[in-house]
Formats: sequence, C-alpha cells, structure tokens
Amino acid sequence: MEPEGLSQVRHLTKREMAYHELRRAFFTGKFAPASSATISQLASQLNLGLMPVREAIQQLAYQGAFEFLPNRSIRVPVHDLDELDSLFKARLLLECFATAEAAKNITKPIITELRQHLKTIAELIQSDDFGQVQLFNYNFHFEIYRQCNNHYILDAIERLWLRAGPMHIAIWREHEGARREVERTLPLHKDLINALANNDSLESKKIMRKMLVYSREWFLSHYSIFENIE
Repeated sequence: MEPEGLSQVRHLTKREMAYHELRRAFFTGKFAPASSATISQLASQLNLGLMPVREAIQQLAYQGAFEFLPNRSIRVPVHDLDELDSLFKARLLLECFATAEAAKNITKPIITELRQHLKTIAELIQSDDFGQVQLFNYNFHFEIYRQCNNHYILDAIERLWLRAGPMHIAIWREHEGARREVERTLPLHKDLINALANNDSLESKKIMRKMLVYSREWFLSHYSIFENIE
C-alpha cells in the first residue's frame, strides 16, 4: 500500500542554489554597501560555475540588489535618501496590506513558529550578530507575509528588502546603540503575534505600520554613515 499525499522531492538547479546562497548573503550582511566583486570571484567562492552564478546575479540585479559596472564587475548599490524614502513608502503599503490579509488566514502552527523566531531574535541580539538577527527577522516577517497567499505581493516585498538589507545591517554594525534600538521593537513583535493569533486584521495592520515607521525613522536618522561613500 503506497502512502498518499506525498510530494516528489525536487532538487535545486545550480542557478537556484547560487541565487539562494547569494540572497542569503544579502540578508546576513555578507555584502557591504558599495562593495564590488566579479562574477568569477563569486563563482569561485560558491564553487558552482560561471554560468549559473551569472544567471543568479542577473536575477538579483533585476531585483535591485546588484548593479553592473562598466568594467563588468558588480556592485552593491548605496541608495540616496529620496530612493530610501520611496522604498519605505512602498513597504508601508505592501507589508501592512499583506499583514492584514495574513491575519485572516493565520494558523496555530504558524503562530508557534513566529514565537520561536522571536525567541531566537532576542537571543541573537545579545551576541550582536546583526547578520543573523536580520536573517531571523526576515524569517519572522516573511512567515507572516506568506499567509496573505499572494505571490505577487510577496515577490514585491522581497525585492524591497533586498535593496535595503545591506544598508540596514551596516547601520546596525556602526551604531553603538543598535542592540538597544532593536530590543525596543521586541514588544511590538509580541503584540503583532497576539493580534495575528486573534485574527485581528485591523490591529495587526496597525502594529505593522508602527514597526515600519519606527524602522524608517531610525534608518534615515543614521544615514550619515553613507554620505562619503561613492
């Protein structure tokens, strides 16, 4: 008797492996703002070959994570204040909507997962490992956004996170009070989980907006560390 409901395991292609590894590097602070590299350097580090790495980089460049330079190398962009302001306005629209929709669909196992992510974030903050903090913060938020069941919105949000990720982590690492600032957001994260657990779309959206407004103000107030970067 064969078991029912099992899905066939799909192996990732080399291009997919390269994309996921580079994407993870963005969310953990491996790429600093304005840093540059060649495709061959990254292919050597990933040990995946030039073609799949080039294709992964092209995908990330399309998403705004990389920009191509005239000498055929790639660079992590440094966005100006106007660009960042537009980015946060887009995040407010998309992430608040996704959170409100997610509240309608959230399940108890997802709530349990969110609480575990938050516990991990609180532990990582004490070690000042802001790359890992950002990664688990990504896991926390996207666990929520996936529940809106709209892959177009999910893709758009991820593109915005990719654009801002390296700059966000750079500020955390440069700012002496970063641990305290991140800790201040933990109660809001807890409130958000409780609102989601109650399937309260309006309250969930309200809390997410507070989190994003706080993040925007903190981010822009420390932008000065990028002013001398060319």
